[in-house]
Amino acid sequence: MLELYGDKLASVAQDEARKLDPERKGLHISVIEAAVLASGHTIRGDDRVTLGSALNGAHHRFDRVGTGTWVWKETESIEGLTASALLDEAYLTAKRIDPERHGVHYEVLKDAIVTDGARIAGGRPGNTLFTVLKGAKQWFEALGDGFFRWR
Repeated sequence: MLELYGDKLASVAQDEARKLDPERKGLHISVIEAAVLASGHTIRGDDRVTLGSALNGAHHRFDRVGTGTWVWKETESIEGLTASALLDEAYLTAKRIDPERHGVHYEVLKDAIVTDGARIAGGRPGNTLFTVLKGAKQWFEALGDGFFRWR
């Protein structure tokens, strides 16, 4: 079975927390951890540390309401550009806003794409775009600190 971490782990934790805490009063991380493991999933690395990191990074899925206590949030599926469609849009936008190829920060690029009227899929559009840019070495050169130059 796939070892969970990051947003995939937070998604599973959210599903389990919904079942255990329908009134959203809050669950201790140990309860969420036990529920995820009892559902048959495996957590990558140290269970508690990995889950804590996943919940902390999933602001669209959980709120921290006390020491080790989390409340799940309702999330809506955010439809929008992914993978190659997002790469196409990012490339055209980068060429337009950075014609001299000095490099552009992925958050600036994300804001320009959204301002142009496109939607980026997922609960964390900046992370989605960053991942796409990082994996598109033939289209973008990573300059460091979140900056990319189109090729």
